Amino acid sequence: MVRQIISTVVLILFGGASFTFGMISCATTNNEQERQTQHQEQPRQTEQTHGEISSEAEHGETEGTSAAVRGFAGSLLIPNLSADRGQQKALAGKSDQILSVWEILKTANGAVNILISAHTAGSESLSPLNDIMGKLSNKFSFAFSLILFFKILMMLTHYMVFLALIPICVLIIIIVIWTSKEKKSAFRLILISAIIAVAVAAALPVSFLLSSVIEEKILAHDITSLLESINEKGDAAKALERNVSSARSGSITNNISTARNLGNGIVADVTNYYIIFSFLYIVIPILILLFFIFLSIYFVRLIKNR
Repeated sequence: MVRQIISTVVLILFGGASFTFGMISCATTNNEQERQTQHQEQPRQTEQTHGEISSEAEHGETEGTSAAVRGFAGSLLIPNLSADRGQQKALAGKSDQILSVWEILKTANGAVNILISAHTAGSESLSPLNDIMGKLSNKFSFAFSLILFFKILMMLTHYMVFLALIPICVLIIIIVIWTSKEKKSAFRLILISAIIAVAVAAALPVSFLLSSVIEEKILAHDITSLLESINEKGDAAKALERNVSSARSGSITNNISTARNLGNGIVADVTNYYIIFSFLYIVIPILILLFFIFLSIYFVRLIKNR
C-alpha cells in the first residue's frame, strides 16, 4: 500500500512536470515569435541616449540569463529541446534554399516558354526541355511542402509528447498500479509505455540530426558547388529572359541554342540537388523511423515474453 502511494505521487509529479514544461515551452516559443515580429516591424533607432543603451544592455543580459536557465532546465527535462529548435531553424533555412532554386528553375522555364511561343525556326526543339523543367518544378513544389510538413510535425511531436503522451501514459500506469494484482504486468506496462514515449519523442529529431550531420560533414562541398553553379546559371537565365522578352523574331532565333544549353545545364544541376535532397530528407528519415518502429516492436515483444 505504501509503495503504491509513493509510486502514484512520483508519477503524478512526473506527469504534471511534463505537462507544465510543455505549456511553458509552448508559451516561450510564442513569446519569442512575437518578439521577433516586433523587432522586424520596429527597427532600432540609430541614435540612442546613454540611459537607453544601458537599459537595453540590462534587458539583454536578463534575456540571456533567462535563456540560459531555460536551456539548463531543458537539458534536464528535455535533452533535445535546443536541438529541436536548432533543427527548426535548419529546416527554415532549407525551405529558403529550395525556394531560391525553385525560383531560378521557374525563371529559366519562363525564358524557354517565351521562345517556344514565338514559333520561330528551331523553337519546337525546346519542348522536351520545357516538359522536364515543368516536372522538376512540380518536384520542388513537393519538396517545399514536405519541409513545411516536417516543421509542423516536429512542433506537434515536441508539444504532444509532453502535453499529452507522457501524462496519458502516467495515468494508465497509475490505474494499472491500483487495479492490477500482478506486479509483473504493471512493470511491463511501465516499460512499454516508456519505450513508446521515447520512440515517438526521439524518432524525428534523430532522423533530422543524422541528415544534418551528413549534409554538413559529407555533402557540404557538393551542395555548395551545386548552389553556386545554379545561382550563376540563374543570373544568366534572368538576362536571357529579359533579352527574349524584348527581342524581335530574328534575335529570338539566335537565343534558342543559348536557351537549350543553359536549360540543360540548369536541369542537370537542379536534378542533382533534388537527388541529394531526397536522400537527406526522404530516404534517411524513413529509414530512421522504420528503425525506431522495429526496435520498439522488438523490445515490446521481449518484455511481453518475459
